[in-house]
Amino acid sequence: MKKYILMAAAASMLFSTPVQACDGKACDLKNCDYKGTKASSCPTTYGKSSGYKKSGHYNIPGKKPTYIRKILKKADVIELSDKQRKQIGELLVAAETGAAKAHAKAQITVAEFRSKLHSGNLSDADIKAYTGRMGELRSAKLAANLNASVKAARLLSDEQKSRLYGKKGYAGANK
Repeated sequence: MKKYILMAAAASMLFSTPVQACDGKACDLKNCDYKGTKASSCPTTYGKSSGYKKSGHYNIPGKKPTYIRKILKKADVIELSDKQRKQIGELLVAAETGAAKAHAKAQITVAEFRSKLHSGNLSDADIKAYTGRMGELRSAKLAANLNASVKAARLLSDEQKSRLYGKKGYAGANK
């Protein structure tokens, strides 16, 4: 059986199409309709990410403190004052601390639940308590990040916000 799996894996590597980008240089396809496009939007680009995790369900605000990090990263561009830098830095520390505490408590809760599960002394009330506790801990993590992001946004002036968002490549950026 292992012999056939290895043969199938070798055959798939031999006959797979390499990753190609249609930027006009790397695309060696004749009559390609996608020349000049980004590699991620080209249908001949195999093995590349579709960008699914950049939108929709995965783009829920509050999962990570990336917005606060973005503000601090572009502090010179948006001309943050020293007071704003200090306050936003403190908000980032508070968000990361709150999220880390919630994560640590969740790991303890999971370990306790697994010990009950493997011991065989698990009741329906224990399951209900575990799911409720995990929901509370996940919401605590989201709240820590989201509250800090909202507070950081409130510290920025309208002009600073426009500089922060000014070079985005979506349709509503120029309106």
